[in-house]
Amino acid sequence: MKKNLLTILILATNIVTLAMVGIMMFSVMGTVNKSTELVNAVAAAIELEQSGGLGGGVDPNTVDTNVPIADQDIYHVNGGETLTITLTVNPTANGGDGRQHYAQVTMDILMNKSHESYAENSGLLAGVDSSIVAVIHDVIGVYNIDNIMENRETIRQQILQKLWGMFPDQTGTFIYNVSVLITPA
Repeated sequence: MKKNLLTILILATNIVTLAMVGIMMFSVMGTVNKSTELVNAVAAAIELEQSGGLGGGVDPNTVDTNVPIADQDIYHVNGGETLTITLTVNPTANGGDGRQHYAQVTMDILMNKSHESYAENSGLLAGVDSSIVAVIHDVIGVYNIDNIMENRETIRQQILQKLWGMFPDQTGTFIYNVSVLITPA
């Protein structure tokens, strides 16, 4: 009789455990589905960025940089004033001097007046000037006094890509180049 009672007790415990697992599974599934949606959204954003989201989908090889002088327009970032950008400190352990350095930067955005989106977007540049300055700070601020000059072309391309991302266009871009003058201090 004791064996049967023990078997019934184990069976009842298993049934209760199975019921609890079922209840937990149904209550947790909503949260798991929401987490899955969030992970999928983040993955989609990363995929978008890898496939050209950073540059607004603009293929640098298709941008016409041979713009006639009559069709060129220049926007002077920060009113043409020099920006002072704090550079990353190069620690003495890496052979640097361990002091804070700065870069004096002047930047112009070169635009194609004959591009179909020029009329619509060129007037917006003044309104986003502070965002453009922030892009310049973000891109240049990661360099230090020892490597900034050897990376001028990389810096120019990174800024250009970020500007293309600010003004996404299906037909290319009215911004065809940027001129960045960097003087380390």
